[in-house]
Amino acid sequence: MNSAPATVIHIGFPKAASTTLQLGVFDQHPEILHVGRQNWKSDDDQLIYSLIFDDDQYYDEAACKKLFNDFEKQAHQNGLTTIVSNEHFVRSTMRSLAPMRLARLMPDAKILVVIRNQFDAVASMYAAQGRYLRSNLAPKPYKGRYVTFENWFEFALENWKSSYLGAIDYDATIGLYEKHFGHENVECILFEDLIKSPHITAEKIAKLAEVNADLMKELLSSSHENKRVSSRIVHYHRIRRYFLPQISFSSYLPSLKFLTRLLSQGKAYRHDLSPSTRETISELYREGNRALEDRFGLPLSENGYPT
Repeated sequence: MNSAPATVIHIGFPKAASTTLQLGVFDQHPEILHVGRQNWKSDDDQLIYSLIFDDDQYYDEAACKKLFNDFEKQAHQNGLTTIVSNEHFVRSTMRSLAPMRLARLMPDAKILVVIRNQFDAVASMYAAQGRYLRSNLAPKPYKGRYVTFENWFEFALENWKSSYLGAIDYDATIGLYEKHFGHENVECILFEDLIKSPHITAEKIAKLAEVNADLMKELLSSSHENKRVSSRIVHYHRIRRYFLPQISFSSYLPSLKFLTRLLSQGKAYRHDLSPSTRETISELYREGNRALEDRFGLPLSENGYPT
């Protein structure tokens, strides 16, 4: 009797090719039923958000169990591997919550995690999200306000337990998934290997997911989503903090939306970390990275990770 198709949970990390995998690979591979952020129904999205972020008072485990059982049943009937992908799984304000709940929902799942050199990850996260106040973190009049790197980094340090900086303590965060799913069921891949050696990375993912490796190689080699924000947009936001920052010009003058298109063009923005920031990042992560390097046999030192 043939065994049931595999179930894989892809937990991120954010800024480590998650969107590329979701849209360019998992969505496109004919042997995969992709259950990801981009194709949730609105009610499903609320359930997953609750699984990740809500206290038990608001979390409906029975509804989530039915949701995942329905997905796995659909996949099994069609001989497909189920891949549940959401990089927010590692962003819960109580990080042990998501892996514990996921293990109760899908105890036989395998875990796929992609990590990125923390120096690059921090700079990339600031460029993508940290440089402005997000709507779920600030009252409406302050939404979109520009935030300097120094202010963002300091705030993230002060709120380590719930911030992105705390999440990318890979040794601690991945350790939670090892605890609930078993070390042998966790596949840890480097973002740097995905970029430099997509075929080798594709083989690892295909083996974990039990799907055709040749097609996985083709999809991964030709995919690149979520390109970096342009330098023009970042510089524009810096200027706007001094000039009527509380007013959205495009809301009053829709014709100015052409400005957004213009600003989106040009050279991609990259934040250069200062020597003191790099030293702080090294101090935060080197010990955990060494432990992770030993446990998974990863070439972190060779790829410039803090060690």
